[in-house]
Amino acid sequence: MDRQLLSNLSENELCGFCEIFGAYMEGKFGQKWGSFMQVFRFLLERNINHNSESEQKLTAQEIYEWVLAAKADLRVAKMVNSMNLKEQNYHLSALSVYHLQQSVEKATKAFGLDRQMILRSDLKGKDQISHVSPKVFIKRLKEKLLNEPLGIFLNNSKLRSQIEMFSENIEDRVFLNLEGKRIGDYLTNSREISRKFENTLPAVFNRKFRKTWKTISGGVAEAIQKSELIDEKNKPHAVKFVSEIDLPFEWKYLIHTMSFTTGLYYLSIITYAHEAFTRYPGGKITPRDYTENMGIVAKFDEIVEYFEPILNELEIDLDPNK
Repeated sequence: MDRQLLSNLSENELCGFCEIFGAYMEGKFGQKWGSFMQVFRFLLERNINHNSESEQKLTAQEIYEWVLAAKADLRVAKMVNSMNLKEQNYHLSALSVYHLQQSVEKATKAFGLDRQMILRSDLKGKDQISHVSPKVFIKRLKEKLLNEPLGIFLNNSKLRSQIEMFSENIEDRVFLNLEGKRIGDYLTNSREISRKFENTLPAVFNRKFRKTWKTISGGVAEAIQKSELIDEKNKPHAVKFVSEIDLPFEWKYLIHTMSFTTGLYYLSIITYAHEAFTRYPGGKITPRDYTENMGIVAKFDEIVEYFEPILNELEIDLDPNK
């Protein structure tokens, strides 16, 4: 499928394309499947906008460099933690946790930038994300995803309530991640929600779309030809695009997006405070606090075991040369 077939469409025409597609899906399958096109538009914009010139958007290669930097931080975190197993030095504990936090932060920002959840201007400055990586999700997730079709799958999950809870007063919850049990709960919740996506979404796809996709694409193509929302000269591009859509691939991409969202959100909650509120003797958390009594120190290996496969998958997903 050549996504650049839609690069000739104006922003209004792209909206029109998704409106046509959504109206057809809603008429055939009901309102919630019409709203699925909001996510589909989000996927289209990600690829089209990466090729547009804007100082607010990073290139695919620039975003990928963030992932490579995250991997470097994780290697350092693991190396320092190995040294600390022998020396039992709280300074080494603090340093290993700091590099773990930096790795999660960079991975989270790379994901947010790639999925168009944040822009360059969101990263620094007053009231911006800075090092508080959960804000990548808090600022954008409800706008772009949770209140649209993904709400179908998230309404009964723990992730929505967690996001709403942390968005209300994030800094007052800085010490929650000091409790080892709470960290274990977060990791368990994240695994459960990811499994829910991976087990539910493919079944929904198979039941709703696999056997009828050719009929759907033909119906959408006919609706495009009749519509006034797309200029006549661009209709052939839109029709050809619809005929080439690899829906199983797009659906798999959506599942990946959900898995990354869940994992990185919980990991950012667990780790973010260890840059924003610590590192120095006079901070809210001092280097001397980094003993086995601190949850993130006690759970370091478990957190890394959960995070590393996510980071490896993200590296593959964002590789501009794949």
